[in-house]
Amino acid sequence: MTRDLKVSLGIAAGVAGLVIGFLILFRGLVPMVLSARISGSLPLAIAAGVAGALLLAALAALLWKWAARAARGETR
Repeated sequence: MTRDLKVSLGIAAGVAGLVIGFLILFRGLVPMVLSARISGSLPLAIAAGVAGALLLAALAALLWKWAARAARGETR
């Protein structure tokens, strides 16, 4: 397998993982927290949404960094 194919497949898998994570976060986790019968579920859902979005952004930045290095052919 050539380097370009490996980078392309890695980017595709990474983007698919980020999209799935986004869907799970905002279609599953946040509504589940909002439907909980506890006081303060709204601030908790907001905190979960913000923390999840920041985590996904950090993972996207790592994917970008890896793809840039891999495209240049750097190993480390």
